[in-house]
Amino acid sequence: MLIKVKLSREENISYYGANEIEIDLEDYLKGVVPSEIGNALVEACAAQAICARNYAISKINSKGYITDESSKDQAFRASRLTGYPNAYEGVEKTKGELLYYNKKIARCYYSSSNGGHTTSSKERWGGDYPYLISQEDTYDNGSGNGHGVGMSQLGAKNRAAAGHTYKEILNFYFPGTYVQGDEKKMTIEQFILDWCKERVGNPYIYGATQKKCTVSYRKARAEQYPQYEAIDMGFYDFKKKTFFFVKSF
Repeated sequence: MLIKVKLSREENISYYGANEIEIDLEDYLKGVVPSEIGNALVEACAAQAICARNYAISKINSKGYITDESSKDQAFRASRLTGYPNAYEGVEKTKGELLYYNKKIARCYYSSSNGGHTTSSKERWGGDYPYLISQEDTYDNGSGNGHGVGMSQLGAKNRAAAGHTYKEILNFYFPGTYVQGDEKKMTIEQFILDWCKERVGNPYIYGATQKKCTVSYRKARAEQYPQYEAIDMGFYDFKKKTFFFVKSF
């Protein structure tokens, strides 16, 4: 995906020889992630990559372009396109992935430090988003630098150091959201686990039909398959990579 970036930093104008460029989104992120979070641990860089990707796409969708200024949008520096291997790995690891809430792209705000407590979007700017909330952040031991809404970069670094994955980091700072994107990278095991998590709290469904397993629907299936009194449940054997169905007679 090509995006338009308006340049104001002298180093960028000198590097590209232009005030405006079109650049692949993933290449753009390789100039953003190290500019924003440095060469932090890969999981922190991966969380930053998704935040930056969400922000860029939201800005492109609304304005048609994004700037290279951190004060207006997010920092993009051509000088950071080399020398930050963890940042580049974080971008590659999450290639094509975005953060969603209720099937819509989430607003992924972030700042340097929240001082130990995130700030809700409603409190800071008046816009109320259920995933941009006020909550204690025990992994941010900084003094607070920035608006404090969404992800703390310091908190993300400390969480990664504690063994948290990028999805766990994002799940804390944007509760109720989920990562979705390049499904070609997803294993069948992960797909099934994610699908099962999405079904928690929802009505039971019948097989691959995606229909609610109501009494009337079960009765119709029982008449369709008279050799079985009922089909109770199924499970997936990860070692054999095979579905099994448990039937009661």
